[in-house]
Amino acid sequence: DMGYDEKDILNLDVERISQIISEVMRGNLSRVHFHALGFYLLALKGDYDLESQKKALAFAALAAAQRAMDGEINLERFKYMLNISEKYDYKEWEKEGVHFILFPTKVVPSPKITVGLGDTISSLGFVLG
Repeated sequence: DMGYDEKDILNLDVERISQIISEVMRGNLSRVHFHALGFYLLALKGDYDLESQKKALAFAALAAAQRAMDGEINLERFKYMLNISEKYDYKEWEKEGVHFILFPTKVVPSPKITVGLGDTISSLGFVLG
């Protein structure tokens, strides 16, 4: 809780969420990961390899979807996901010195597990990026 109206976040208003993140990053933050049902938003300030960041987001999103489907991260399927196509769908923009990358996530219709998926997507995106 940082004094912002939570309805903007609950409504998944990406424009307003990115504005809030820009305001928060005016301090010493150089990286913010934000995930919600249907998308993963990464905000970066400074010198980062953007292609590496995009691949990390794609991998994290696929790993979380695979975990939701199977209830665990299966090493064989995980190896398959390492081969991420160069043509993944994302949006990218810059605002107030902050670079944003928005990556859609797969919503699994009948997940076997949901607990910890946010940790899965954020930790993999952070560590691999």
